[in-house]
Amino acid sequence: MKKLGQIEKVSLSGQALKRLKERILSGQIPSGAHFIADDVAQELGISRTPVREALSKLASEGLVAYNGKGYTVAGYTARDVRELYAIRRTLEVYAIREAIAHLTEDQLSRYRHTVEGAQKRTRETGDDANLKIKLDEDLHRLIAEGSKNDRLKKILEDIREKIMLIHRWAYVTRKVEYVESAGIDEFEEFLAALESRDTDKAAHLTERHLTAGEEFTLECLGFSETAASSARRDSGVTPTKEKK
Repeated sequence: MKKLGQIEKVSLSGQALKRLKERILSGQIPSGAHFIADDVAQELGISRTPVREALSKLASEGLVAYNGKGYTVAGYTARDVRELYAIRRTLEVYAIREAIAHLTEDQLSRYRHTVEGAQKRTRETGDDANLKIKLDEDLHRLIAEGSKNDRLKKILEDIREKIMLIHRWAYVTRKVEYVESAGIDEFEEFLAALESRDTDKAAHLTERHLTAGEEFTLECLGFSETAASSARRDSGVTPTKEKK
């Protein structure tokens, strides 16, 4: 019976973690909001222990901050944005170099089908931000899975979650909605580099794509052009006029 009790405890903690993370990432719980374990436990209809375990896990993932007394949904500075994107650029360039050697023809064919479908739909109905967001998500998922490195995949997933939270934070605090402004032709360019196994071209496109995303994120958060310039300089990547 003791083992059954432990399983139930883990299950409740996992459920609390999932519910809290969904609400944070969706912007329902904004940056700066404080968590009181008793209140959360009462709202979820569970005891404080699994709630505290869930909050501790969220703190380890960087989604909430713990000051020794309580938990607060994380806020972000220009430095946080620069650091996250610097790490993401480095890891995704490594991931795409690994993926070049491991991606199967079937994986590439499926992504080509997605890109071509998006091109057709755009010709018929016009520009669609949600469609481009999906192309972007599918591309980064393809790169991570193609790397054949489960640890790398998990780290990239965690970083993307944090960046997603920053975008949500910008939406809640500044009413700036996240859009994917990279054109569909950019995803076609990525696909061509992957299909031709052009490692250097794919790495360059990744750096350019993420640097544009960094610039866009800094702008959404209302940081000064000085902050954006510093981010570009720190990244060591030549800036482009493209925005994400």
